[in-house]
Amino acid sequence: MFLIVIVGVLTAVVVVMVMTSVAVLDVAFQGAGTPANTSGQRERPHCPSGGEHRIAVTPPEVLAIAEQLRHKFPDTEVQSIRENAARSARLARGLTAEQYALAGIPCPLLVGRDGCLTFESRPMHCRNGCFETGAGSERCDCKAAEQGAGIARGLAAAGLECDRYELNAALATALSSPDIARQWAAGEPVFAECR
Repeated sequence: MFLIVIVGVLTAVVVVMVMTSVAVLDVAFQGAGTPANTSGQRERPHCPSGGEHRIAVTPPEVLAIAEQLRHKFPDTEVQSIRENAARSARLARGLTAEQYALAGIPCPLLVGRDGCLTFESRPMHCRNGCFETGAGSERCDCKAAEQGAGIARGLAAAGLECDRYELNAALATALSSPDIARQWAAGEPVFAECR
């Protein structure tokens, strides 16, 4: 019984940490990747990738996206997004950055050409406009690689899975069970298949 209480408390702490991280990232990168109109106000959510590039995410980022989707949409829509992410992950498997861009693999979070369903909890790569351009390089407007390395060091120090994963595969996994955050916080390698 005591173990169940501890696991419950740890799960709550992880969810709060993920949501706090998203809030901190949103303040830190407020407006990044979002064009301002002439009056200085933010326009509708905009995807700097246009869904044409592979997006790398850390576990806390994809867990925050999954949490936002579960709160924002009915279960049937979340299931549809998960299926679209799994389909895109299958299409992306083994492709180079150039092949990925040419394949036109759709981001399951985009509505239309560039309206993001989870703009508020978008990954750092989307906030920074950082995308693979091929030949192992990235085009970055900010220092997402350094930020990602800092997050990875912090997660590793906490004994948590800390790699970066392709968004589609990680999102399909994160939406596969409402218990994923607890499993990840308990040290289970829930994203191992997303490498």
